[in-house]
Amino acid sequence: MSKIEKEDTLHFQVSSGLKDILGRELITDDEIAIFELVKNAYDAHAKRVDVIFENLFDKEHSRIIIKDDGKGMSLSDIENKWLFVAYSAKKEGTEDEDYRDKIYQHRAFAGAKGIGRFSCDRLGRKLRLYTSKEESQFVEIIDTDWEEFERNLRHQFVTIEIPHKSISKLESNLRHGTILEITELRSFWHDKKIERLYNSLAKLIHPGDKIKDFEIFLTCKDLGIVERGVENFIFEALEIKTSSIDVSISKNGETITTELLDGGTSIYKIQEKNTYSSLYDIHVKIFYLNKSAKLTFSHRMGVNTKDYGSIFLYKNNIRIYPFGESDEDTLGLDSRKAQKPTLYIGNKDVIGRIEINGDNKGFVETSSRGSGFIINDVYLLFKEFVWDKAIVRLEKYVIDVQKWGNGLFLSVEDNLNTNDKEIVNNRITTLVSKLTNNSDIIDIEYNENFLSIINDSQKDSVTSLIKNLFKMAKDTGNDKILSVANTTEKRVEELLFALEQSRIAEDKAKEALEEKESENLFLKSIKSQDHEEVVSLLHHAGISSKNIDNELKYAFKRYKKGDLNIDSELYSILEYILFENKKILSISRFASKANFKLYTEEIDLDVVEYIIEYIKNILGLVSNQKPNIIFTNDRRTKFNSRIKPLELNIVIDNLISNSRRASAENIYISFLIKEGSLFISFSDDGNGIKEEHIGNLFNFGFTTTVGSGIGLYHIKKMLNQSGNDILYNSDNKQLTEFIVKLN
Repeated sequence: MSKIEKEDTLHFQVSSGLKDILGRELITDDEIAIFELVKNAYDAHAKRVDVIFENLFDKEHSRIIIKDDGKGMSLSDIENKWLFVAYSAKKEGTEDEDYRDKIYQHRAFAGAKGIGRFSCDRLGRKLRLYTSKEESQFVEIIDTDWEEFERNLRHQFVTIEIPHKSISKLESNLRHGTILEITELRSFWHDKKIERLYNSLAKLIHPGDKIKDFEIFLTCKDLGIVERGVENFIFEALEIKTSSIDVSISKNGETITTELLDGGTSIYKIQEKNTYSSLYDIHVKIFYLNKSAKLTFSHRMGVNTKDYGSIFLYKNNIRIYPFGESDEDTLGLDSRKAQKPTLYIGNKDVIGRIEINGDNKGFVETSSRGSGFIINDVYLLFKEFVWDKAIVRLEKYVIDVQKWGNGLFLSVEDNLNTNDKEIVNNRITTLVSKLTNNSDIIDIEYNENFLSIINDSQKDSVTSLIKNLFKMAKDTGNDKILSVANTTEKRVEELLFALEQSRIAEDKAKEALEEKESENLFLKSIKSQDHEEVVSLLHHAGISSKNIDNELKYAFKRYKKGDLNIDSELYSILEYILFENKKILSISRFASKANFKLYTEEIDLDVVEYIIEYIKNILGLVSNQKPNIIFTNDRRTKFNSRIKPLELNIVIDNLISNSRRASAENIYISFLIKEGSLFISFSDDGNGIKEEHIGNLFNFGFTTTVGSGIGLYHIKKMLNQSGNDILYNSDNKQLTEFIVKLN
């Protein structure tokens, strides 16, 4: 056994680069950043929070102010909570130890990660925080320049100084609460983006009457918006006559209550034992959207249901993203409907909300905000509950009964002709058991006109239509009608059999697979450890890539100041590495987050704005790096189109990479709309292309540089497949110019 010469303890060191990992690396969306700060105001018992945009069209002086009238912070709170990274008094349960009095109603906290404050970094470079407690005589002010954390990654996180000062309340209008003043904004907030934020904020707070003492106001005087109150709506208030289902797990977790309604009329209400042992105090309300309901919604709300969203999720009255987003399939409805569109319901067919109340510690929001809950046993059980007790039961009624008139239920016509109450009760109980897929019901209530309602609901069904065809053929003696009826009946029987077999297969799959999860990442397939590992590896690759990015930018800054000697050859190599690393970082950022789908699927966006933001913010080329990117008409052109962002990224990366290899000093990008198409010009002052090579530019493998000769071939093929194109402009004799045409 070896002799121990020395034994002591070691400690982790924390780089100042941690700020990026907790801030812009996790908070990947401007709207989500605003939400985090509004949620902080809610947790601080604010009754009102104002989100204010100022000087939007003056980049140097533009700012975002988020002001609340909550309990505020003392200097001790700032030091021991706000500046204590990843510490959450909410999670620890000590946040309101001295604050639970009659003045403030206790709320379940919306956040418990201790990282929401880094949302400020996502929005702007600098933050000034004003805060004061009601009983204090002072307003505490701290200033944070997030760039200080980026200057040298070898600096310890805790050594970055945050200036602080106190002023008398007499010098301020702030009685109690917190004001966040964010300047040197990182993104341009145009009118459409502000409107999207307003609409999203309207869905942030539970749409019922549960929160009566919390209001959000939006102000942007540049756009003529002054203290516009953010209001959500209750779907029930629209009084749309449609089918709906209401499912609740009791607060003590012992029972599940389900009520099915048709046009506001209760059809049945049952109570059963809760077999989902770790779930309690959960409420699900889902409305089925037939054609009439969709038209009424669009008319009264001014937006299509497919653009508004589907089933939203709230935990303690605060919305959890991305549940309900119009381009998300978090519950897997669309992927299932795609298999048999006529037999299942999808996201466009429903709207509603899920409420998770109380402690419910098993539901943990991911650190990367906007990615929903961490997938664990409780979450998987929760999804199974929503599917089996809400979605499938609603589907049984609107698809099996109303749409198809499944033969299992058509027999109710016979039941209408008997006056024997015991027989009727037994038959209704049997029908409800079939509708709910449960024969073990504790208590049951049903409408006294249950059989008539079920019968009437099938009058427009396919099966009812076939019965009428047979009746018509018999009454008229028309053999052609009889032939149509026989053929149609056979086809419907095949479809109904397929429906039943699909459901049997689903049940077997649930029993055989313990881990069933559609993730919307990569393949929308069953959850596997391999996918989790890939996501984890991409995340760590992103962190490493970010570290490389910071080190190289730091080296370039030192070189520019004259503090670092680099010869021209090494400088060129480092430039190339930085550029390529930017692409790796960009890919890892969206591939390791739940917004992978956002980049790989078609979405509606302003193409011009996206290209500018991608080059400036995602590629983030350093100021002294060649080539320079010059937008000749910048933001004056607007072109909305449905396109895959990833395809745009590939086009931009390839064209800029080609310009670099051609030793270009400058790249000029301009936009022109003509006859409904957008023409994007990429031109550079590089070595140019010889006339004899022009005809081969888009051929596979052709190159005049050290490249592979695949890039231009690939992007032309990719653009052509989506109805777009890329051309070489041989008429431009001064610059090398490629024109991308988007329809």
